[in-house]
Amino acid sequence: MTPLRLWSLGEYPQFIALVDSLPPQPIALTVTKIPGTEMWFGSIDVTALVTNANLSPTSVTVYPSGYGSSSAPLPFPPI
Repeated sequence: MTPLRLWSLGEYPQFIALVDSLPPQPIALTVTKIPGTEMWFGSIDVTALVTNANLSPTSVTVYPSGYGSSSAPLPFPPI
């Protein structure tokens, strides 16, 4: 299992993890607010993305779901 854990300080409940491979393989990562804090947390298993890649992936990029569209909050939430 290859877990990806994400902590965020922004109120943005969903992120996309994108494995650097051909073809690109995105997976949704949902985070939930940690009670009593300003932090959000979530984790996913990226094993399937890494093992299904045609080439050996060299990185995983995480960004807010919808980033770059008119519905995405700016600035980019700190993660």
